[in-house]
Amino acid sequence: MIVAALGAAIIPKYLPAVLSLSALGFLVSLLYMYLKAPDLAMTQVCVETLSTIIFILAIIKIPQKFKEPMPAGKVMVNFAISAVVTFAVFALMVNANAGMLAPFESFSHYFMDKSLQMTGGLNVVNVIVVDFRGYDTIGEISVLSLAALGVYNLILSRAGKAEGGEEE
Repeated sequence: MIVAALGAAIIPKYLPAVLSLSALGFLVSLLYMYLKAPDLAMTQVCVETLSTIIFILAIIKIPQKFKEPMPAGKVMVNFAISAVVTFAVFALMVNANAGMLAPFESFSHYFMDKSLQMTGGLNVVNVIVVDFRGYDTIGEISVLSLAALGVYNLILSRAGKAEGGEEE
């Protein structure tokens, strides 16, 4: 994952950089599978596939090399900002793991106790997804559906131009 992330950040051509970023996303989905979160893995694969298709269709229209080198001062400012953010996230993670921050209390017992009483459902996972987090689930489905329709539309527009349609 580190190699793919570095590749996406430093490869000077767009297509290999997008493929490296895509590889990173698919490796994240494997990490989700290893952590026993197949729902997250499936969502990650869908989103990564769609975003890779969108990126590839978009870069067909742009040059394959970065034209302007970035000034050294701007590189140093960007590096400093990324170093500060990296250090802050690292410090928070170390503090969280060292017990310096109070651990979150589990609230899974609430769902276990209330699922049958409030919804009449016996399958707690389904009750959480459909009843307790229904709006969130509708939002996720909408985003994935709109992304799929957008990719479908891009593919159709490319196919129409390949069959002899004129560009405007």
